[in-house]
Amino acid sequence: MDSILRVIYIEDDELNRKVIVKLFEYLDDFRCYAAPDVETGMSLVHEVEPHLVLLDLHVRGVHGRDVLERLRRDPETASIPVVIISGDVSPEERDGMTKLGVMAYLQKPVEFSALIEVTRTVRARIAPPD
Repeated sequence: MDSILRVIYIEDDELNRKVIVKLFEYLDDFRCYAAPDVETGMSLVHEVEPHLVLLDLHVRGVHGRDVLERLRRDPETASIPVVIISGDVSPEERDGMTKLGVMAYLQKPVEFSALIEVTRTVRARIAPPD
């Protein structure tokens, strides 16, 4: 099994992308690819075959729900866990995205401990049994 956990972060805010990518640079066995828009992100998903997608809820006029639906319709990407990272913490958004099957909904500014916990959960799910 590939020991590197591949993560894609779809986020239109450059500073947010840089912060998350930098965080992953300090973690062993993780590789984070960042996309500034949905189309670049979707291309990366097919190219990189990530273990996890981190997704801003609102990316240049595209709602995260639409991105999640695209991922779920495609058999090649349907099972990839998706985590929302958003400043929009309204109960309606959080509950709605949870009902659609996101793995987690993290508030900006993201607590690094929460993000690391999510990545460890994904790592545990893909690790081969002992």
